[in-house]
Amino acid sequence: MGKKLSHIAPGFIVFLSFAVVILLGALALMHPACRLEPMSFLDLLFTATSVTCVTGLFTVPIDQFTTMGHAVILALIQIGGLGLITLSVFLISLLGNLGLSTKLMAGQLLDLEESNNVRDIILFIVRLTLMVELVGAVLAFFVFRDHFPTGYAWFLAFFHSISAFCNSGITIFDYSLLLYRTNVILLLTTMGLMLFGGFGFITWKEIVQYVRSLSKRRRHVFSLHTKIIIYGSAVIILWTTLLLLTLEDKGAFASMSMPNRILNAFFEAVSFRSAGFLTMVVENMQPATLLLALGVSFIGSSPLSTGSGIKITTFVVILAAVKAALAGRMTVRISNRELVPVQVHKALAIMMISIFWIVVTTFFLVITEPNGTFFQIVVESVSAFTNLGISAGFTNHLSVIGKMIIMMSMLVGRVGSITMVLALRQLAMGEDRSGIEYSYPEERVMF
Repeated sequence: MGKKLSHIAPGFIVFLSFAVVILLGALALMHPACRLEPMSFLDLLFTATSVTCVTGLFTVPIDQFTTMGHAVILALIQIGGLGLITLSVFLISLLGNLGLSTKLMAGQLLDLEESNNVRDIILFIVRLTLMVELVGAVLAFFVFRDHFPTGYAWFLAFFHSISAFCNSGITIFDYSLLLYRTNVILLLTTMGLMLFGGFGFITWKEIVQYVRSLSKRRRHVFSLHTKIIIYGSAVIILWTTLLLLTLEDKGAFASMSMPNRILNAFFEAVSFRSAGFLTMVVENMQPATLLLALGVSFIGSSPLSTGSGIKITTFVVILAAVKAALAGRMTVRISNRELVPVQVHKALAIMMISIFWIVVTTFFLVITEPNGTFFQIVVESVSAFTNLGISAGFTNHLSVIGKMIIMMSMLVGRVGSITMVLALRQLAMGEDRSGIEYSYPEERVMF
């Protein structure tokens, strides 16, 4: 069985796993106890896809589901946020030792250099997740208990905590977090959860090691990966905050005091990376703000995190490659380190595949959705692929074909470009499984 598993393309395993979970989720939501009103199976399948892919686009209002339905949705968010492979490997590790084929597959999917430490990393991911979500739920409870009965307040607190940590941006409230835009505790808690989930588990593992080394008075140097995540995230969040304060000065932030403006701008700068929580109405946002949100979400969060997008590391590597090309250098350098050429090629492949997917999706939606404006369709297409979940008010007007296109885009975006590259690599190898590389005569082309 293990030998057969090792020969299956990792990308295919991930796609199939998510598809099975989505189908089971849709079947669960079909139960009358999960819904207040009758819904078509396609809408339930769309809902299951959206929450499993931690996107937050809905063709039917989420308040049309019962508490049991919300519980099913919450379970799908948790599964989709952590990743089915992560949870599967964790459960296998609890039952016994991981086989070699399982370690190799998990190592490929998690993009780890060594497969021997897969079990330790998986256990760290699950422990960190449970701890952070529990703390977030307790803090959120102190906000919700003033407005809801105790039992339901705890449910809302856990729902909100898991949704924020998984960067899904899904709430049971109308207009997302608009009613809580001045609640400092909830906004700071939500920001912390989104940052924890979107920062990447490998990065947090290094940070924990760094803190331990300080207590033991040992020197610990961050890897290039962690440096890119820390500095890249800080720069993107800071610039997004400043741009939001400028763009929405006379718009969504006009009625706010300066401290609330800064808090909400910072909140949205973090949320735009992948979550999609909003403290303002989409219809009142400047078009430039929506484009900014799409751009930030396209870059996304960190590798091996609950966020999506092409990932910060991919974006930084592309920038470094452009800088090297402009400088006429043969090598790509970041922070006094030279990158392995294959990683530069992988970053270029991820970027091009992602752009190609969005363009093709937009092209077909323009054909199938004649009632939508081009801007609405672009927002829908990019938001689905990046799992941002922000809509320009067109999701519930999608045709049957349009819903299927968006569902596929959400799935592809959640599975991740790395998995797409692995799958395409498997196809590109074709009959040649030797892995031998050949050198050909060099020749130049004109640019």
